[in-house]
Amino acid sequence: MVNNLVVKKRRPINKREAKRIKQGLLDTHGLDLPISAGNYEQAFSENFGVVIQHGHIIALVLDDQIHLSVRGLLSHVPQAGWVQVDMGAVKFVCNGANVMSAGINDASPEVV
Repeated sequence: MVNNLVVKKRRPINKREAKRIKQGLLDTHGLDLPISAGNYEQAFSENFGVVIQHGHIIALVLDDQIHLSVRGLLSHVPQAGWVQVDMGAVKFVCNGANVMSAGINDASPEVV
């Protein structure tokens, strides 16, 4: 069963927010993305915030930490940190499914 994520207060980000998001992704994932004001949007769900690019959620914001979503990871591959999942789980993960610990075969030390 798929639940739809309800987001509110969706709006373009400003320069200050773009700088904060860019720095957060650099700190968390080592990615220096060209995030600029007006090209990305920010919205809020009940428990966390999201960063939207071209209508797709690319990052989640929780407690001032920014993490890439599966779609964000597929479009912006980080240089460090990886997780290996069962081959049977790949198509589900690419479609946004959660990964349980039993489905993870291996992970880099940065992730653990």
